[in-house]
Amino acid sequence: MSERGSGDRLVDLAVYAPIGLALAALESLPRWVEAGRRQMGARLDSARVVGRLVVDQGSRQSGDLLRRVAEQADTVMAGLGLVPEVPDAAGDAPAAATTTPPVPSPSAGSAPVGLDPAQLAIPGYDTLSASQVVQRLPGLSPEELAAVRLYELAGRARKTVLLKAAQLSGP
Repeated sequence: MSERGSGDRLVDLAVYAPIGLALAALESLPRWVEAGRRQMGARLDSARVVGRLVVDQGSRQSGDLLRRVAEQADTVMAGLGLVPEVPDAAGDAPAAATTTPPVPSPSAGSAPVGLDPAQLAIPGYDTLSASQVVQRLPGLSPEELAAVRLYELAGRARKTVLLKAAQLSGP
């Protein structure tokens, strides 16, 4: 019996072992894949079902939440006088209308019919963005705020301007 030298062992480990491992893997790979499918397939199917249930439940809950937020927004807008109040289905208490009242919308940059922008306390009103108008509202008197609100309602009806004017006007 001849003993193998350390050089032969090194060649076995570095060359023949990886080749043998690769050949064994190619022969065994289909069995390994099937075993993995058997063990994980049922778990993946369960995970898909649970995932669908979670998504459906989340969709229902978010829909309910959005509906409640919209109702609260309608109530706030009705409280500010931005939308009319209508009795609810039971006729008990008024509830906010779900749509805003129609407002005439002139072409951009033109004054609403019957109202003169020069009479407003904010110079160049028609050229200002909503955020620029909102910044100028706190310095106005209640009468000036009312005039801006009426002008805005008859014109572009920008909600940010109307909400801020109503907020500053008080109850």
